[in-house]
Amino acid sequence: MKLKSLALALALCASAPAMAASCTSTFSLGTLGPSSLRFFGNDFGSPQSFNDCYTFTLSQAPSSATTTTIEWDWSNRLNIDLTSVSLSGSTLLSQVNDLFSQSWTFGGLSAGNYILQVAGNVIDTHNGSTDFGVGYGGMLTTSGAVTPVPEPESLAMLALGFAAVVWGARRKSS
Repeated sequence: MKLKSLALALALCASAPAMAASCTSTFSLGTLGPSSLRFFGNDFGSPQSFNDCYTFTLSQAPSSATTTTIEWDWSNRLNIDLTSVSLSGSTLLSQVNDLFSQSWTFGGLSAGNYILQVAGNVIDTHNGSTDFGVGYGGMLTTSGAVTPVPEPESLAMLALGFAAVVWGARRKSS
């Protein structure tokens, strides 16, 4: 059993550099706290395939991350097609892929380093000569665990119970 766990750990460690090596551009979003917002994006002026990587560190756990992306296409000559968004990182057992919705949320993330990858293609359509560019943009928001706050009624019941215990203890001692 331990041998299988060790083999799995070694396979995951060996695959981490391969995922990072496939990035065509790498950007840092920095350290994200329990309630953070970061914007990301890229624009293109020529046909190409891309796999942009955005590295970030979660400073606190548990956290959830929500990503929203949009495309813009102000070109008569180029077209952009986002094909996937994926998340990989230190506490995930495998890479999480989304093929492709505009928004996704992943919860239960532990503190550690993560890579958000946005992949797609820019295609030359030869429909015109005006080129204002194409691209995508998005935002990454994180939220930490919500600490429950007691209701005033609960605090009143706690105080009443404490007062009853004190009154009973005083009465018994006299």
